[in-house]
Amino acid sequence: MIEIKAKPCKGIGKANSVIGCGKVTKQRTFGLCSNCLHDFLFETDAGKLHFQKVSLKAKSIVKTKVKKEDAEKRKALDGIPKLKKELEKHINSIARAIDKGSGCISCGGKTTPQAGHYHSVQSNGSIRYNLHNLHLQDYNCNCAKGANIHQYDLGLRDRYGLEYWEYVKFEMVKKYPLIKMIFDEYLDKIQIAKTIVKGLEKSDMVFNAEQRIMLRNKYNKMLGIYD
Repeated sequence: MIEIKAKPCKGIGKANSVIGCGKVTKQRTFGLCSNCLHDFLFETDAGKLHFQKVSLKAKSIVKTKVKKEDAEKRKALDGIPKLKKELEKHINSIARAIDKGSGCISCGGKTTPQAGHYHSVQSNGSIRYNLHNLHLQDYNCNCAKGANIHQYDLGLRDRYGLEYWEYVKFEMVKKYPLIKMIFDEYLDKIQIAKTIVKGLEKSDMVFNAEQRIMLRNKYNKMLGIYD
């Protein structure tokens, strides 16, 4: 490490014309102490010109940095809709794996099983990832019949009881009025969801009604989207 030696305050370089105060100090710029440097920068033509050039350069650096940050933010915002769909895809896979072998929640059928939202994404996007809002449905009930919601109600009550149905239909909506996540949070949740799906597929188990509710609670907590 080079040791800075204390020297008398006297202008050098760009401040060569400045006599300085002669104070011995280690803290010098252009050979000047802080007080004399201030006078040089704001009271001499050479100093003012130097300060102007440094200021313009600093502003240019800041402008470039802000522009880059804005571009990154726009890129992240543009990518969020895709991440929302990807996260939903993996969480739907979790719901299907939990309900494996249980049949469609609305009609009991077992053809082309899908994960059907009780509260649709369009009507309530804040609970699109909540596993209590997703249950196994066949294609006909989920798509052709628009979730077949009346039979969905009956299916929830028959399988899980009146209290659970009331929670899904009424309480869950009030409990989670809005969720907000940034770009990196979506990436994090996607990785967690993938890990959960992998574990469920590896175990290849069929669960009873009590276990299915327990697993929905467990994986909602692991995902960390709903406190």
